[in-house]
Amino acid sequence: MDFEKIKKIAEKHNLKLLLLFGSQARGITHKFSDYDFGYVSEGEMGYIKVGELSEDLEKLVGSKFVEVINLKKSGPFLLKEIVKNNKILFAEKYAYENFFSYAVAEYLGAGRLFRLQKTLYRNTINKYKQKIQC
Repeated sequence: MDFEKIKKIAEKHNLKLLLLFGSQARGITHKFSDYDFGYVSEGEMGYIKVGELSEDLEKLVGSKFVEVINLKKSGPFLLKEIVKNNKILFAEKYAYENFFSYAVAEYLGAGRLFRLQKTLYRNTINKYKQKIQC
């Protein structure tokens, strides 16, 4: 990829961070593989601005199969996968480190909630089992 073009796209859209993740980042692709991009922006980006970013990235990679996500609005399991496997295309100073810390905190925080949910489900099932046995 042309990193000068990437830098211009990032600056045009006020991005702090732009990552490539998924199959393209892993290098395991097929003819229908899309390009997954994650970004962190300076401010909130509306749908029109995200669409413009997507169009610029489509031109960059020469494909209409482009998905663009806001990393700050992504779920903990997706964040975990992105942290495990990504390519940094553009990053302001400490932007990747800040994203990494955020992603790990989101994932670890969600883990506690999922364990609590599992316990609540188990307790509810046990209560119903006791009622059925009576």
